[in-house]
Amino acid sequence: MKNFFEKMSAPMSSLNSYELKIQALAIFAIAIIMSFMVAFFISSIHPNIFLPVFLPMSSVGFFCSLCIFLWKHLEKNFNMASAINPNKPSFEAGIIILLFISFGIFVALCIFGFFAINIIIGFGFGIVFFYPSVFMFFRRKTCFNEKSRIISNKRNPIFGYPIMDYWILGIVYGLFTIGFGFFCLSRFLYLNTPPLVLCLLIIIFSFILVSLFLSPDLMNKILPFEIREKKGHHLYSALTIMVSFILLGIFTRIIETFFPL
Repeated sequence: MKNFFEKMSAPMSSLNSYELKIQALAIFAIAIIMSFMVAFFISSIHPNIFLPVFLPMSSVGFFCSLCIFLWKHLEKNFNMASAINPNKPSFEAGIIILLFISFGIFVALCIFGFFAINIIIGFGFGIVFFYPSVFMFFRRKTCFNEKSRIISNKRNPIFGYPIMDYWILGIVYGLFTIGFGFFCLSRFLYLNTPPLVLCLLIIIFSFILVSLFLSPDLMNKILPFEIREKKGHHLYSALTIMVSFILLGIFTRIIETFFPL
């Protein structure tokens, strides 16, 4: 039993193919059990809600375990080990892990939207979680990699473009922009307002803005501070969140002014 738990907590790079499959199946089994328990508890309070809770939660667990199950195959096609510490995952490995997790969340939100009879909202908010990891995956060679990490200044260390930070901030930014665009699209389908063209323009514009935010290497050439430094990264994050609130306010005012219910 002790050996089993040691294998469960061991770095994936140190496990062979068989051990990884056992780890993946164990994690999926745990996810199923937890999903069942949560869904059963919620359905005891709110009847007829078991499947809308169980299926989305278990789908996230499935894609997380699938990433572990396919780890050896991924190692053959991607640089999964860190150049600094081979026992730790690289930036590229982190992005691929986020791809599996965010796609699981995407599927979960689509399922939830289906049960809530609003698949557009479920799809839109699923895209909000999935798009940042997809964009970072395609920019992993030019931006989100270990080459951006240059530790040279002890007073204000440069730590690169941390993928988890940008994924989370990309989600927050996307909720106020892409999410609002899909909310408008859902409103058009049910209430025929605002116009479809305006909804699509908001969504396209939002994707462009999120893409710009997720290109910190390009923004670093424009802004007057170093984004890779800790202080600059925090300032860039705060600036981005502030802009997202401003854009949400502008979009909302346009809709309420020109296309009221």
